[in-house]
Amino acid sequence: MSSQLFTTTEVAARTHVAEGTVRGWIKTGRLQALRLGKRRLRVSENALEAFIATVYEEAGNEEPLTCD
Repeated sequence: MSSQLFTTTEVAARTHVAEGTVRGWIKTGRLQALRLGKRRLRVSENALEAFIATVYEEAGNEEPLTCD
């Protein structure tokens, strides 16, 4: 089963943050991404959902949102 791949711009739009914030999450290892060349990054739908669930858990919320 394949999952969709998102650009950092798409992840930023879905999480309502700046693209630089997404790149920071990737750089620090909080968000897993695939590197497709020197400057291209892609985030799988599964990695994004896991990240969102982790953020909600850290914040003390019970039910994470999906990346819909």
